[in-house]
Amino acid sequence: MIALVEKAETWLAEKLAAQGKVAGAEPPAFTAAEAAASLKPTANLVTKLSRKPAPKPAIVLNATNATEAGSNGTAAAAGNATAADGNSTTAPAGEDAKKAEGEAEKKTAAAGDDEL
Repeated sequence: MIALVEKAETWLAEKLAAQGKVAGAEPPAFTAAEAAASLKPTANLVTKLSRKPAPKPAIVLNATNATEAGSNGTAAAAGNATAADGNSTTAPAGEDAKKAEGEAEKKTAAAGDDEL
């Protein structure tokens, strides 16, 4: 593409130099039709390239994910929670989640019975 643009620039510079030597009453060194015909291959290439979609940026994956490391500290705080009477909970977080899920299912089942 660069070679094509340089060729068009060279042609235009030569024609402008020739036009500078021509007197006002003489015919022009080149016409607009000649200029359009000479620059048409360059214009076609530019049009073709402008329609081509830009490549998508490469996805860079980090070796570690900062959100998995518990950067906000909520996971650590949930494991060390204390009850209202001052006793600390010692059950693993997985068991707590299962208990909470079971209780939630019981509540929704009870609520569902009322609707019938």
